[in-house]
Amino acid sequence: MQKKKQRQQLLGQCLEQVVSTHIGPNYWQFFLLFRQWEAIVGKDIATHVIPAWLRKDTLWLYVDSAAWMQEIGFIQPDLLPKINAYLQSIVIREIRCLQQPQATTGVPEETARPERAINREKEQAFRRMTENIPDPKCGQALLKLWQTFQSKGQATKTIQKH
Repeated sequence: MQKKKQRQQLLGQCLEQVVSTHIGPNYWQFFLLFRQWEAIVGKDIATHVIPAWLRKDTLWLYVDSAAWMQEIGFIQPDLLPKINAYLQSIVIREIRCLQQPQATTGVPEETARPERAINREKEQAFRRMTENIPDPKCGQALLKLWQTFQSKGQATKTIQKH
């Protein structure tokens, strides 16, 4: 059995083939459309409208407001020939719009809790417990953690023995 001799290629030279073969031929076209969007539609439109995805013969666009959604409806007859001229191998017959999702910032910030006074007797008792830890740095870190929880008002659970 003979093995085929494979020729090494630069990624940029075979990326279109890899994407088209493994993901789908329209994805590569969509990628190119996305990269050249401003050149195709102009800066004014590109500032408010971006391609979202391509499904069959429909191009979906994200718009940043309802006004731009309406505007795209009005200028769709002018946009379609520009987009189709760029894509060449795909014919877009319809453009649909949806409101661009708002950017999420992750976890919402908590409102700062006011610090509360630490019970000095409890602190001294906890200090005595941490003094028995062989590594002094670990004992200090544990004490600091306990103090933070106490001052920030975090509830501590009491373990009940039965």
